[in-house]
Amino acid sequence: MKMRGKWAIGIGTMLIAVTSMASSASAQEIDINPPEQAYVGPLLGYDTLVISNTGYSASKGGLTYGGMAGIDTPVGKRGRVGLEAQVAGSTAAWTMASSSTVGTVTTLTEDKLAAGVDLYIGGKAGWMVAPKTQIFATLGYAYSRFTASTRENGIKTAQAGVNLSGFRVGAGAEYALSPHIRARLEYRYTHYGEIAVDTVGTGYKAERHQVVGGLLYGF
Repeated sequence: MKMRGKWAIGIGTMLIAVTSMASSASAQEIDINPPEQAYVGPLLGYDTLVISNTGYSASKGGLTYGGMAGIDTPVGKRGRVGLEAQVAGSTAAWTMASSSTVGTVTTLTEDKLAAGVDLYIGGKAGWMVAPKTQIFATLGYAYSRFTASTRENGIKTAQAGVNLSGFRVGAGAEYALSPHIRARLEYRYTHYGEIAVDTVGTGYKAERHQVVGGLLYGF
C-alpha cells in the first residue's frame, strides 16, 4: 500500500508538472507572435558580383548600402507574411583586362562593369521561433543599374548604361531589441541572366551574392 501511495503521489506530481508546462507552452504560443507592424530602416553589407560564361568565372566584392520599408502581419500562432521594398547602392565592380599587338603598337584594354542603384520588391514569409526571434525567407523581383565602360591605354573609349533584372531569394533572422527596434541579418542571391549592352548580348551572365545587416524601426 505504501509503494502504491508513493507511485500515486509521484504520478500525480508528474501530471501536475506536465499540465503546468503545457499551460505555460500554450500561453507562450498565444503571446509569441507580435501584431502587424510596418517598418523602415537602413541596410549595410557585403556585395559580391559574379560574371561568367563558358569556361570563365570571376567575382568582385564591394560594399552595399541602402534602406528598406515593409509591413508584416501575423498568420496563426507563429507565422508571419509581408511585403517589402528596398533601394540600395554598391561599390562592387568587375573588370577584365586584355592586350593586343598590331605591329609595334600594343593596346591595353580594360572592360569594366560597375554596380549602381539596385531596386527590389518582394514577399516575405517568417516563423517566430522564440518570442523575440523570427526566421524568414524572401522572394521577389530585382532591377539593377550597372555602367559598362571600356578603356584603351587608360583612355575611356566607350561607356553605356546596363539595366539588369531578375529574381532574388533570401533567408535570414530578425531579433527584437525592443518593442519597436529589430536587428536583421540576411543572405540573398540574385540571378540576372545574360548581360546585354545596347540590346546586344555579350555572352556573359551576371549573379549576385549579398550578406546584409539592418536595423529596423517598427511602428
